[in-house]
Amino acid sequence: PWRPAFESCEHSPQQDNGHDCGVYVMAVAARLCGWQAAAPAQLLGRLPELPKLVTPAAVHALRGEALLLVRELAAREEKGL
Repeated sequence: PWRPAFESCEHSPQQDNGHDCGVYVMAVAARLCGWQAAAPAQLLGRLPELPKLVTPAAVHALRGEALLLVRELAAREEKGL
């Protein structure tokens, strides 16, 4: 049977406040999924790039994108779409 593999990542960026942890998880997951889809064999070698890509500015932008998406989906639901 398939078993998940776990890799420790000392390069994982972390928030410097008490409220952005979930958005950091989303940003890191998006990068990892993109890398996995594009070139699975290179995924582990790219981990050191994470702190350069998942920055406070990138997380701030993602927070805004997520908020817009939630508002759009809520508006659709209200309209019954």
